[in-house]
Amino acid sequence: MPAPRVLVTGASGFIGRRVLPLLEGNGCEVHAVSRATADLLSPADQRALLAAIRPTHILHLAWWTPPGQFWTAMENVTWLQASLDLFRNFAAAGGERWVGVGTCAEYDWSIGGCFRENDTCRPETLYGAAKAALQLTTAQMGRQLGVETAWARIFYPYGPGEPVQRLVPSVITALLNGLSIPCTSGDQIRDYIYVDDVARALAMLVPSPHTGPINIGSGCGIPVKDLVNTIGDLMGRPDLIELGAIPTREFEPSEVTADISVLRSLGFELKCPLRNGLLESIGYWKRGSTESVP
Repeated sequence: MPAPRVLVTGASGFIGRRVLPLLEGNGCEVHAVSRATADLLSPADQRALLAAIRPTHILHLAWWTPPGQFWTAMENVTWLQASLDLFRNFAAAGGERWVGVGTCAEYDWSIGGCFRENDTCRPETLYGAAKAALQLTTAQMGRQLGVETAWARIFYPYGPGEPVQRLVPSVITALLNGLSIPCTSGDQIRDYIYVDDVARALAMLVPSPHTGPINIGSGCGIPVKDLVNTIGDLMGRPDLIELGAIPTREFEPSEVTADISVLRSLGFELKCPLRNGLLESIGYWKRGSTESVP
């Protein structure tokens, strides 16, 4: 059987650039596309790209996600339409398997708790709604057009190279500069997963026979206050952590964790515990790396 010919969109991003070598290690022929190499918002550019590569598989990571802006931005609608165009053009070019990348924000956060793949999706944000719509629509299109579909719902990834505005690097960089960091009460429970573990899960999923949604998380929730306090302890500056200094956002659920039974059934095991991942992140920012991507 020939190796899967995989097109990875968003290949230069926080997760994408870590997936590429893992797919190659799994025997895939990998073709990377980023904003610098193609305009995925253009159906014509999509068709030209697909005609040149003729991928059998797509891992679709590309989206518009500037921290603090993407939850409500109308760019979500733009990317929903572009992603549907990409799916249709992929099917027309003979594509066989589509792996879309979604979010835990698709679930009904008013319930909270540990989510399974068949739990109700009732997004609180435009970002979550656009991702949920893409999953439902591509699943139906795939059935009609003969394309196999899978959908990875990623929970809370962190690690070296993530945008500095996000929680983990914002805490680390503040403490490195001797600055206090105002936080919410931190009682909310979240499922944080190291970025390399996310990449390994996606690299397993692409050539697998799994179809439908699949949670990508650690399977273990932790209060946000424990996360930031751990960073403070590891850096020797717990005094700079100001819990309760800012209010929790209105739509924040009390708990968002992943049931990863389905992921484990593919043979997945976490390799990086939270403490180790935080140490890697601290080391990255201590080195003053400029590798962070938006």
